Amino acid sequence: MTTTVEHHGDRQPAAGVPRDVPAKVRSRRSMLALAAVESGRLLRHPAVLAATALSVWLLWRWGRGTVPVLHYADIATQFPLAPLAAAALLAANLAVLRPHRDGAVDLYDATRLSPARRTLAHLLSVLPLAALGGVLVAADLAWLAGAPGSSGTPHIAEAATGPAMVVLAGFLGVALGRFWRSVALAPLVLVVLAIGSLTLADLYVGGHDGRPWVWLGTLLRPVTIDPPPAALLGRPATSHLVYLLGAAVVLGALAVWRSQAQARARRRTRAITGAVLVAALAVTTAAAVLQTRPTSPALVARRLAAASNPASALVCQRRGPAVYCVFPGFEPQIGLWEPTVRAVLAGVPPATAARAEPVTVAQRIGWHRLIEEEGPDGLPEGGNLPAGAPPAQPGGPVAPVGTVWTLNSQARLATNVAARLIEQSGTAVPSSGELPNPGPGLKPAPGANPDPGPEPSAGDIGCGARGAVALWLAAQASPHAAEGLRQAFTHAPSEFETWALPNDNDIDDPWWSVRAGRFALTLLERPGDQVTQTLWRNWDLVTSSTTSLERLGELVGVQPPPGPAPTPDIGGPVC
Repeated sequence: MTTTVEHHGDRQPAAGVPRDVPAKVRSRRSMLALAAVESGRLLRHPAVLAATALSVWLLWRWGRGTVPVLHYADIATQFPLAPLAAAALLAANLAVLRPHRDGAVDLYDATRLSPARRTLAHLLSVLPLAALGGVLVAADLAWLAGAPGSSGTPHIAEAATGPAMVVLAGFLGVALGRFWRSVALAPLVLVVLAIGSLTLADLYVGGHDGRPWVWLGTLLRPVTIDPPPAALLGRPATSHLVYLLGAAVVLGALAVWRSQAQARARRRTRAITGAVLVAALAVTTAAAVLQTRPTSPALVARRLAAASNPASALVCQRRGPAVYCVFPGFEPQIGLWEPTVRAVLAGVPPATAARAEPVTVAQRIGWHRLIEEEGPDGLPEGGNLPAGAPPAQPGGPVAPVGTVWTLNSQARLATNVAARLIEQSGTAVPSSGELPNPGPGLKPAPGANPDPGPEPSAGDIGCGARGAVALWLAAQASPHAAEGLRQAFTHAPSEFETWALPNDNDIDDPWWSVRAGRFALTLLERPGDQVTQTLWRNWDLVTSSTTSLERLGELVGVQPPPGPAPTPDIGGPVC
């Protein structure tokens, strides 16, 4: 039996509704009421609840154990919101298809709401999910901003990109439901989008400024381990945000237009929707063009200047026995470094510490990742600096440190400070300690100085007895530094004779003997006072480049671990 439902334009309003309220106003109120109901259903959807929990965990996991740089932390909020965006796509699509799945199309058609109004209600119901994402981002950034040593200022466009992805995904789910009535299509589209976005993200990390078209994706991760100053990032965050929101409006306008076409709405109404669609397309296209422009020559020049002469971009201050040089805005991190530096100095004989030149702790980042593949602007492929532009240093021996503070970075600072102190204990670093640079066009071997210049790297400071002493000094500085070294040398490949701590390597970073590192960890298990007294009594001997690990083992009463066979083809400098 078929039931025919007739719509009467003069139907009396429901009880409690003023009779003088125009029909358009009643329709608008009904649309908003439906949007409120649908938004509640979306927020309670199991997929949304699970995705929210996953997003919260991802945000917490990224921020745990790190000292945040807020103009990098805002970028890191985007990927954790991807599960919420995926849930918005699936839940919104199921909501639109509910009448077809339940066989209630005629029942919905009997209401006073037109299909276009119902589509608008579904689009509006997605906005509370975006607001939920915004709350998660704001809470995460507020939590990170309160961490000791946090620096930088978040970019509003970067912080809003995650919620914009939620809007885009939800609108896509509504549009798919209006064009196709299959519940299997949205999951397939989600898989394709996920693979495409992650592929573009990997291409972005691999090529960065050499592939600006990857900004046509949605998820783009940072490209350096250590965050650079905000002025040198060069991310078109505002254009990308406009691009995402414009694409969302395009999808929403398409969904409304489809509903109007199916209901044979008036031409004037469809013309308005078409105008919105055209305007959104124009804005999206303009934003796409702006965000895919090559890196500006001015930014390239600033990056090259900071890479070739990092000291010129730093501000320095003397605190006790060390000089600390940081990028502007990173001054709060000095308070985190100072205890580690003082703890390393406390492990050195007082007479040696008194005559040592102050160590300069200077921030370094992976410039090669930022300026990679900018050959047309004067930089060779692979990120090496132009010939004749070696990195300039602040005065004194330099101990590089990154712009983040983790287990690895604490271990890196402690070992670099210890290396500079050992270097001043009487034995100079021979020039042969560093592997030579290969010819033009060849990739430098691990441990070779990629930037030819007059300043040698630490070379063999990481070998023999003095390498083990330097690593022990670093490990006893703090439990976090010890844990960072333990992780580094425990996981070091056994076929490597030398090993660099995981970070964006700098010319001043030493390479360490794996054998010396594991011997230092063994010394760490012995009473610290006994080891300190033994080393201080024999300081000149244990810091000499001619003293072997076996001789150091005789002094401290510990047998050094067996070492791997030398493999200079794959390791760092040969010990």
